[in-house]
Amino acid sequence: MHKNTFRAKTIVMAAALSLLSSFSAYSEEIEEFQTEEYYGSGGLDLINAAEAYSKGYTGKGVTIGVNDQAVNFEHNSFSSKTSSKYIGSFDLKQINWEKDNHGTHVGGIAVGTKNGNTMHGVAFDADIMSTTYAYSDTADFYKYSSFSDIKTINNS
Repeated sequence: MHKNTFRAKTIVMAAALSLLSSFSAYSEEIEEFQTEEYYGSGGLDLINAAEAYSKGYTGKGVTIGVNDQAVNFEHNSFSSKTSSKYIGSFDLKQINWEKDNHGTHVGGIAVGTKNGNTMHGVAFDADIMSTTYAYSDTADFYKYSSFSDIKTINNS
């Protein structure tokens, strides 16, 4: 992905995170969030995410919609996303996850779990709903509007 596109998407996601997260009191210092996993994303420090996290803005209570290729919820980036789901009807068996992985990549940048792996997403405590333009009716995208818990949608 082009560096400027990544930065723009990261900035948009950070803005959504700061505006939409449920607040919970955190007593952690900024430095406690600046781990190898934090730096593994390549963009969180650019948007001062650790400062937001130290104030409790982690995405908790927020659901983000992704309209892209499908998000592979079996990927370890989504191990704690128990409320995440697909919108629309499409056959997951049709998807070649090795080739059709852009939705999973976008979802990981947005909400990847903070689990000690190589990186975590901007809103690591948020959930995600995924639909795909590749294997379902394009109108599925508009079904997002009927879910009041979805606060922002990425359509990349």
